[in-house]
Amino acid sequence: MSVSSNAVTALSYYVGNNLLTRPVANGVVAVFEAESGTNPTATNNAGTDAGGVLNPNGAIGIAQWNGARQAALQAFANSQKTDPLGLETQLAFFLFEAEKSYAPTWAALKPGTPTATVIQAMVTDYERPKDAQGEIGKATSIADQLALVVIPPTPTPIPPITDPELVAIQEIWLILSSFDKVASTRILAYLTQRVET
Repeated sequence: MSVSSNAVTALSYYVGNNLLTRPVANGVVAVFEAESGTNPTATNNAGTDAGGVLNPNGAIGIAQWNGARQAALQAFANSQKTDPLGLETQLAFFLFEAEKSYAPTWAALKPGTPTATVIQAMVTDYERPKDAQGEIGKATSIADQLALVVIPPTPTPIPPITDPELVAIQEIWLILSSFDKVASTRILAYLTQRVET
């Protein structure tokens, strides 16, 4: 069993943005992976969940929100001007909802909490499935796999060149570089000298 690419994206979101520690993020994402495959458009129309504004027939999203919780997700997305069915929107909404309405889950998200404790809190407090022990077992197995995932480093954005002269020279160099090697080398040397001084 391998974890989904969305699970890796979710880990990167939480850890790369310093929102959760890695052990805590492993537990959170493991529960989402067990619940929905971390699929923000996943639905469950089994008849055991109350429908809502996003899925009138049942649950939806990475945490399989149902009933009034779908309206809360929609309202959160509207406030952020994002898509309620977007992965990052749902990852952020989980933190928002946990802080506001699920104290045991929110407490488990603090640094230093072991992965197993996070899973236990999320399943019994936040998710509340019919077979809690089965869900905990499934999420624990997934968390073991997530612990082996290497999160790609977040690239540091390169600041844009704003000096008008350097912008113009860069544009000229881009044009000349494919035609005249001597001219492109001279322009590159000049650009390098300007950047270093």
